[in-house]
Amino acid sequence: MNYLHQTEPSLDEQIDELEQEILKIDSRLASHIPSTLWISDLHGEGERFKSILRGRFGLIYQTCREVLHQSISDQRIRHLVQIIRKQSYTRSDQDEFSVHEIIGLLTQVIKFKMDHVEYEAEKAILPEYRQYILKLIAGEEIPGDLLKVERVARALVLNLCHTLKHVLLDRILVLGDIWDRGPQPDQIIRILSSRQYAPFVDIVLG
Repeated sequence: MNYLHQTEPSLDEQIDELEQEILKIDSRLASHIPSTLWISDLHGEGERFKSILRGRFGLIYQTCREVLHQSISDQRIRHLVQIIRKQSYTRSDQDEFSVHEIIGLLTQVIKFKMDHVEYEAEKAILPEYRQYILKLIAGEEIPGDLLKVERVARALVLNLCHTLKHVLLDRILVLGDIWDRGPQPDQIIRILSSRQYAPFVDIVLG
């Protein structure tokens, strides 16, 4: 009768496996850490809450500058950040950034962040333009005729801005009382439960 024996890995194989694990750990430690915005004890102060949300946009400038500083000037980076912040791409913005250029720049920053963080892309992308944004992130082209339609091109840019903001800020964690004292708890709840923010919000009531 023949018996099958499982041989133990050799010392060299064990060392090789250990080296691979160390490299994986080192890679994750060197990667960009997803960002969480902590907000505590809002007490119904809607204006303070909106001010805190606006304050996170320094992170957008820092990341855009890190990725794009060799491609465009600091002045143009600041202009790009304003477009992202406002999610508004007007005719005057088109004088500075053509549709093709701004789509390329936004995709570059999104891809940089997603390459360095374990991130589910679909979570940050609104469904209307998800298939096109996923194509861009994957390095594929989208039909040129699509971008000739101004309404579609502008909507794609705004969806990329939305995606970028949520890729940069992974979670919003709200701690403590929302309803106490202040006059605008309904405004806070409305913002947190909106389609734009709801997938990224955790609330721990105090």
